Amino acid sequence: MKVLIGSVLTIAGGALVLYAIYSALMPLLGMYQGALSDPMADANETQVSRDMLTAVGVGAVGIVPFIIGTLMLKSVFIRRAIRRLGSR
Repeated sequence: MKVLIGSVLTIAGGALVLYAIYSALMPLLGMYQGALSDPMADANETQVSRDMLTAVGVGAVGIVPFIIGTLMLKSVFIRRAIRRLGSR
């Protein structure tokens, strides 16, 4: 049961972190793309920074279940290894 819960938490947390990375990089890439296409235009950098900070918040929320799930999985695998070594 711990393996299932740990796997779900790790996958869900990892998905949130990957989504946050994607969401943080897209406004930045859009800003640079706009600078390449029209260098004299007035870029809206404050909105880009707000969008990136929002994505960082999503990533911070995703880190918690990712770490908890990883620790759960490691504890299960370490206990199994200790049990196997003890039975020899």
